[in-house]
Amino acid sequence: MSTISETRHTARPFDRWAVWWGGGLFSIAILMRINNAIRYRTGNGFDAVENVQYIELLMRSWALPSPDAAWATAHPPLFYYLSAGLWHLLAQLGGQGDFLIVLPLLISLVGLVPVAVAIGWAGRVAPGDTPRAILAAVLILFLPVHIYMAPMIGEELLATAWIALALWSAFPRPVGETLGDSRSPGTLQAFQVGCLLGLALLTKMTAVLVVGAIVCAWLIGAGRSGRWLPVLRSCGVLIGTALAVGGWYYIYTLWTYGYLYPQDLAVHQKIFEMPPGHRGWLDYVRLPLATFTDPQLLNPQLLHSVWGGTYDTVYFDGHRHFLGQSQAVTRVGTVLTLLALLPTAAFGAGLARGVRRALREPGGWDTLLLLTTLFLLLGYVLFTWNNPWYVTIKGSYLLGLSVPFALYASECLIDWARRGRIGAWLVCGLLLFWMIGVAVTFTIGPVFDKPDGPGLPWPTQVN
Repeated sequence: MSTISETRHTARPFDRWAVWWGGGLFSIAILMRINNAIRYRTGNGFDAVENVQYIELLMRSWALPSPDAAWATAHPPLFYYLSAGLWHLLAQLGGQGDFLIVLPLLISLVGLVPVAVAIGWAGRVAPGDTPRAILAAVLILFLPVHIYMAPMIGEELLATAWIALALWSAFPRPVGETLGDSRSPGTLQAFQVGCLLGLALLTKMTAVLVVGAIVCAWLIGAGRSGRWLPVLRSCGVLIGTALAVGGWYYIYTLWTYGYLYPQDLAVHQKIFEMPPGHRGWLDYVRLPLATFTDPQLLNPQLLHSVWGGTYDTVYFDGHRHFLGQSQAVTRVGTVLTLLALLPTAAFGAGLARGVRRALREPGGWDTLLLLTTLFLLLGYVLFTWNNPWYVTIKGSYLLGLSVPFALYASECLIDWARRGRIGAWLVCGLLLFWMIGVAVTFTIGPVFDKPDGPGLPWPTQVN
């Protein structure tokens, strides 16, 4: 039995226009990213100045620096070596001065990888449902965190691309086949997934959670099929390949400096002064009204709301590294965060559907996506607990959930829109209003710009 939704869709008038709408929205999303890559001021990005300093260090000496040599040198090195290589190439071609435009353009291009994976995956689980695939794509394309991270010089979107490709490669080819059946995962498939996850590890440590999710999903599939030996062999190949390709960096760091992951280094002592400085379990259950009325993370209520702050950095610019600080921006933030309740509710409802399917068919594609979602969320909780500062509340840390979000949210949204004329007008109208609002707000220049400096003025705030 397939894990595709059991109900067949009936063609609706808006379905016939889906390709035209999709083409228009895709064009707008691409033009936004090109405009932003050209016009965004590099110094406004998250740790952008420090990231460029790391790249400059590699330009002077290609040797791997120590984690405490500079602010950003504690990060895994793949993104920075690739960036330094690009800068060197441009210098050879006489275009060194274009580096700060070319790199954001390439980051924006890499950011389209999870969009392509979402389209392909939707095509597998819902063959012939073009509107569903298009909606999955535009949900990522118009996600504010995905837009404002594109012009920033950082590794987040590269890590997201590796993770999306790894999930795609780990997904069994026949739709109804589970992750433990005889034809999957094979040794070659495990090697491919391991290479992608190794590259992800060499880009960002978050990838270790995806390694765990895929291995667990494969083992659950093996429990259903009873084919333990080949699946265990494939898991071994995946883990071994990931360690060889990307895990060596963490082993090297442990051997040389005594820790796997650098934390609380002296070079980062500035962050230790930031609010709130501590977290309790209530911080993970509070969702204050300020999440919508004042979506910026230094609001006293949001300082102690992990999920409120995260919501505001996924669906708006809660850190103000992209948008300026003004009442107009705050009012727009209120509108966008309220409209974003629709895709958020759809994602939650889609997860619930996925859980029901996974319980009926353990080891299917839902098992893989649900475990990925669970592991990344748990990792985020652990990270924010151990790093209790407002700057660690970032929706960008959850960009690895782009594909699960797009698939589950699009499943419910398209289903709700097909339940009648009222549902179609309501869902499509609210989504279109949200996307137009996002496009207007997160396109630099025509309406909004950022005349002030990067981020929020945290030293002036009282904890």
